[in-house]
Amino acid sequence: RMARRALIIAVATVLFLLAAAVVAAQDTLLDGKLRAGDTISVPAGETIDGDLYLFGGTMTVDGTVDGDLVAFGGTIDLNGEVTGDLIASGGTVSVDGPVGDVRIGAGQMTVGGAIGEDVLAGAGQLTISSLSTIGGDLIVGGGTVAVDGTVEGSIEGRAGTYNRSGTVG
Repeated sequence: RMARRALIIAVATVLFLLAAAVVAAQDTLLDGKLRAGDTISVPAGETIDGDLYLFGGTMTVDGTVDGDLVAFGGTIDLNGEVTGDLIASGGTVSVDGPVGDVRIGAGQMTVGGAIGEDVLAGAGQLTISSLSTIGGDLIVGGGTVAVDGTVEGSIEGRAGTYNRSGTVG
């Protein structure tokens, strides 16, 4: 069952990368909603109307994305709000702002914000901090998983090391 989920995550990541290539080729259709580079920032006070696509080394989103956020890079820090879903892959991913559903593949992932729905994560190390609330289910495959916050739904998955001090619905 876990191998099936890992395969689904891997296939989804490949599909997103292919989609990213198509999106990159159609940047003019996105009206500036595709940002790429070594360092990308969406400052506090900036609001992106619609979906935003980020590809880079270090990405920091302190502003608001009124839609989905798709991000691929080395370091992804989400401190602002995403009214839609977050789809991301990176070496280090930190989600401290409110967001809908979360789909992430990362070496190291930390969730410290309010997730409105489900979290699907494949990570070497996943930490759900005591400040975090997941409004739905947590589906995870990871080396080390620590759940210190609240998961209102259920937790499913596998981990080499699993620690839970938070609450699970």
